[in-house]
Amino acid sequence: MRAYPEYKKSGETWLGSVPAHWQTVQSRRYFAERKERARENDAQMTASQKYGIILQSDFEKLEGVKVMQVTKNAEILKHVEPGDFVISMRSFQGGLELSHDRGCVSSAYVALEPRDGVRADFYRYLFKSVGYIQALQATTNLVRDGQALRYANFVQVSVPFPPLPEQHAIAGFLDRETAKIDALVEEQRRLIALLKEKRQAVISHAVTKGLDPAAPMKPSGIDWLGDIPAHWEAVQAKRFVSIINGFAFPELLPDRWTGSGVI
Repeated sequence: MRAYPEYKKSGETWLGSVPAHWQTVQSRRYFAERKERARENDAQMTASQKYGIILQSDFEKLEGVKVMQVTKNAEILKHVEPGDFVISMRSFQGGLELSHDRGCVSSAYVALEPRDGVRADFYRYLFKSVGYIQALQATTNLVRDGQALRYANFVQVSVPFPPLPEQHAIAGFLDRETAKIDALVEEQRRLIALLKEKRQAVISHAVTKGLDPAAPMKPSGIDWLGDIPAHWEAVQAKRFVSIINGFAFPELLPDRWTGSGVI
């Protein structure tokens, strides 16, 4: 990636310098809190760091699990549109989630409606960036205060605002590059799985067949073991192993004894 001709200070510690033609704006300027209650036919949605905000039915299919649905006081659920962002209970750790569908979410969540001039796919990456998440964390102390992230926290963090065509170009670039990286990660996972299988096969073969591939073999008489080198014996484990009764750490006995036995 080539550097921009000129940079300027953004005025935000977490952001540092930005290209000179970019703006740094208050979040509330381009993201409004959507306060609309759930509509009559809204399907319930799940907030997931893995998939974003998706329909609960889709999440259940993808993960093979059942999700608890709200059946009482459903009127407090919040309406969400495709392209909205949602502050969930896990946004403190993983950033904001993008909604891919129309539906409703828990009243504990905050729905954000992007205004004109915002490319949701660009901010989808920004709101998941390490620097942004750290800046969001700095707006509160969840452990001490016991509070959830709210719109008031969100608007404390100003964000970069590139020209709309550039937002689109950056999002497209990241889509392509992250897809390549994800493919490489998946390939490495498959390779690791194959190497683990090979490792286990090497161990299994060495301890049951020996190291000499030319050694004459004979039936072991044991189904799981099959043939073994002719000069090996197949014996019962009790010839070489005995069970020892007692306590591994006698000094702990007084503290670990109850009237009904050892705990």
